[in-house]
Amino acid sequence: MSQTISDFIGFFKPDKGKKVSDIRSIMQKALNIIGEQDKINGIEVDLRCQSDTRIETHVSELVQVFLSILENAR
Repeated sequence: MSQTISDFIGFFKPDKGKKVSDIRSIMQKALNIIGEQDKINGIEVDLRCQSDTRIETHVSELVQVFLSILENAR
């Protein structure tokens, strides 16, 4: 639960610029934000991607994109 709160707070901090990050950790941040609600609703997400896939991006913005996709999939 504390990790979810940390992810949620960090999500709203503005990015200072692009940084290199692995795609799996970015997707996991989005899942952590909405994960507790999905567990309550009986929704299960199976995250499958290579853990070493790294991209240069604005992390908070990409988390927002994944959140939108997950919300629309409900």
